[in-house]
Amino acid sequence: MKEMMCEVCGGKNATTRSKVDGLQLAVCVNCVKFGSEVLSRSEVSQRKTTNLDFDGEDILPNYAEKLRRAREEKRLSFEELAKLLFEKKSVVEKVESGKMLPDLKLTKKLEKFFGIKIKGIIDSKHDGHKKNLPKATLGDLVKLKTVKR
Repeated sequence: MKEMMCEVCGGKNATTRSKVDGLQLAVCVNCVKFGSEVLSRSEVSQRKTTNLDFDGEDILPNYAEKLRRAREEKRLSFEELAKLLFEKKSVVEKVESGKMLPDLKLTKKLEKFFGIKIKGIIDSKHDGHKKNLPKATLGDLVKLKTVKR
């Protein structure tokens, strides 16, 4: 059997598939942590889980602002909210600051607790997804070496 090369670090013996930045890659055991492990169909059918995915919905771009406003309206501190949701204070802080996306379980807890929606189908015309990136060309990215004659 041929050894597969890890598509992240280049090392040999890529034994698992992991979803990294939306791509499924063959990875070694050390690089699995950079994404989420992708289970084969047989593993998924053996495992009893419900709704692993967001069913085509995604976290809305303004989720952090919505959560902050909702928490402040209820006059809760991070500690109080964390206790009510059975979560760590640091997780609640990171999610509200936008440094961390909530997983499906936490998303459902937050939506139910505050009575707001923080996930949904995102329209590509949505303002939160317009990136004001400069238009770069390959020439801008590559340093060309000039040859003296």
